[in-house]
Amino acid sequence: MGTQHAALELALACDGLRTRPQRALATPPLQLSRARYDDPTDPTRLSLTLIHLGGVLSGDHYDLTVDVGTGAKAVVTAAAATQIYSMPQGSAEQRTTIRAAAGASLHWLPGTQLLFAEAEYRQSTRVELAAGAFVMLGELLVPGRLARGECWRFRRYESLIELADGGGRLLAAERIVIEPGRRSPAIPGVMGHFAVMGTLWLLGDQLDAERAARWISAHGGTSVSAAILPAGCGLAVRVLGDRLAAAQAALRHCYTAMVSAGLLPRTSGLE
Repeated sequence: MGTQHAALELALACDGLRTRPQRALATPPLQLSRARYDDPTDPTRLSLTLIHLGGVLSGDHYDLTVDVGTGAKAVVTAAAATQIYSMPQGSAEQRTTIRAAAGASLHWLPGTQLLFAEAEYRQSTRVELAAGAFVMLGELLVPGRLARGECWRFRRYESLIELADGGGRLLAAERIVIEPGRRSPAIPGVMGHFAVMGTLWLLGDQLDAERAARWISAHGGTSVSAAILPAGCGLAVRVLGDRLAAAQAALRHCYTAMVSAGLLPRTSGLE
């Protein structure tokens, strides 16, 4: 099978009644579902499912661009985990750009990344938020086929996230590089006995990040942490689990409990 150069171009706008796609172009192996309005708490919110046909191979390159117009609201979820296969040579890359206009709301939940042995993968995500916009970005990293005893055997994983204002001015950034062959993350103070890491980025100037961080510190438990992001960008919530199901449950509990506490708006994305 040859290398794959896939792209997603998604532009969403609010027509006064509902959020609708203005442009929805996905090139294989990516596909988009039909537009749905299945959020019982908000029938104006658009729901889409991103489908990945097959796994990620050496040399693959993905470019994803999402523009959410003024007042538009959407939830985009993945149909299944993304399997990043073994790469004896070469690497794969994904670049994602999300732009949210004033008053826009996007829940971008691309799902689980499963790194096979010898995989080398890098991703970069840039989020640009205008005043009053809100973006929730969730992801889960699984370092191997755990049921087969495969853990921390991938070659390299790199993740960069950049947060900017509506004018493109960089406000905050985080870069993670994991190379198990050079230094194992399975040590105290890093991952310890945990294998799966989940992250929930809660981004926007309307979020009371300090209050949310205090709540997580009091109620989240020992495997959950929260970091207030600089420049009023929002909050990063991280959970650890020994299995995928445990990390998923921790993220879901954290989200639903924060909604119940009035810290976040309710959507059907993580429920």
